[in-house]
Amino acid sequence: ERAMARLRKEATRAKQVLSANKETVMSIEDLVGDYDLRQTITRSAFEEHCSDLLERVNLPVLAALERAGNLTLKELDSFEVVGGGWRIPSIQDSLVASIARPLGKTLNSDEAACGGAAIM
Repeated sequence: ERAMARLRKEATRAKQVLSANKETVMSIEDLVGDYDLRQTITRSAFEEHCSDLLERVNLPVLAALERAGNLTLKELDSFEVVGGGWRIPSIQDSLVASIARPLGKTLNSDEAACGGAAIM
């Protein structure tokens, strides 16, 4: 259980680094007993391993439009993204291709939640 927690933490760090760099080294000392993990991973390998998830990235956007009264993408003036996941380049590319316009990236998640609450 402890080894999995350390592995998850290092995987999260690698994901963040790969958002800005083309490769990173994952390193965990004494992962299991005396065995260390030291592995280089590239952004393309990361995207290949996550391809099934990346294919579904647009589904929540389409579901939100449907819940909002069957809005279409053409009816929106802008599209603002918040949170850490959108920093992954392949997610940005997928969203831009889906909505056919640039992504707004100016809000932080706290401001977005407060703004959404104020509108409601």
